[in-house]
Amino acid sequence: MSPLDKARAINQAGTHYGSFAEIGAGQEVARWFFAAGKASNTVAKTMSAYDMTFSDAIYGAEEHNRYVCENRLRSMLATEYKLLEDRIGSTKKSRFFVFADTVASLSSRNKHSGHGWLGIRFQSMQGSPTSDCIVHFRMQKGLLSDQQAAIGILGVNLLHACLMHDDMPAAQRVKNLLDDVRPGQITIDTMRFDGPLFASCDRLELARAVLEHCCGSALLMDPQGRLLPPADTFFHCPLLAATEAVPDNVFQTAQKTLSHSMVARILLKPMLLKPLLTPSILTDASDVWALSEFFEKNISEMCLLVTPAEFEAAKLTDLSQFLSNNVHLVLTSPVTPGTSAHYLVQYLEAEKKLSLLTP
Repeated sequence: MSPLDKARAINQAGTHYGSFAEIGAGQEVARWFFAAGKASNTVAKTMSAYDMTFSDAIYGAEEHNRYVCENRLRSMLATEYKLLEDRIGSTKKSRFFVFADTVASLSSRNKHSGHGWLGIRFQSMQGSPTSDCIVHFRMQKGLLSDQQAAIGILGVNLLHACLMHDDMPAAQRVKNLLDDVRPGQITIDTMRFDGPLFASCDRLELARAVLEHCCGSALLMDPQGRLLPPADTFFHCPLLAATEAVPDNVFQTAQKTLSHSMVARILLKPMLLKPLLTPSILTDASDVWALSEFFEKNISEMCLLVTPAEFEAAKLTDLSQFLSNNVHLVLTSPVTPGTSAHYLVQYLEAEKKLSLLTP
């Protein structure tokens, strides 16, 4: 089904009634329902609190003045759903829902901030408790109009998967999210399924589905198997990371020596997707340099521990790209003297891009 067909199916069913609140990239989701016809069966209200002062007055201020974050999305869902119940809860015999999104689109000024949160709070039966589905996505570079179109399609897919398929497994909902979105235009790194409708949702199965159908190279999980958004998890945090080849005792020494706050130990090798004892990045990256794009500018500083063997095996082009980010390499032990890798180490030490770990 096309996005227009999905919006038309929801409108014609007339089983759900609710509000749309969209911030950042325009009202790209709501417009599909008006274009499909019979929007009065579905749409109670659409709005866009684009101005920050208006947004804070309606949904409250956020820490660090962030407007594209999970807390803002949850505030939007909670506020709009309460308004829906207060104003028409006793007069409309329908299953209620609220759709919301908050987006920072890519632009010439914001080259690294093309991402957003969107979600839906809805009833599976009239009068039943609500369930939530929340998504964090990242956008690839492209025209603003292309980004807006992709967000609109993503939102319609989410609404159709939640409102029209009560018995659909969570993994199947994930698979359908990027229907009709151009390949590579959007990647999803975080999903939340909460509420009674998703009480039996297998978080590991959900993560596998996201990794297989919607993700780029990596996902971030907590010990309970919940997906975490890297943009929020590493926001303005110093990070000490290490490859799996680095022994635990060396890593612990580095923690004390480098005096960095450890957010996560990064595992950079092909591996099965599974919850770990500490938050860890799960990736299909083939070498230690492959995650430089994953972090973008979310962290304030990153120290990466690598072994001499990994350093010597790294391609120079990949190494240059990696070091262009705010990353400092730390060798666990010296490389072989007289080799090309040794001369490269000397150069990077002089440029203050690399140091040797001293116990």
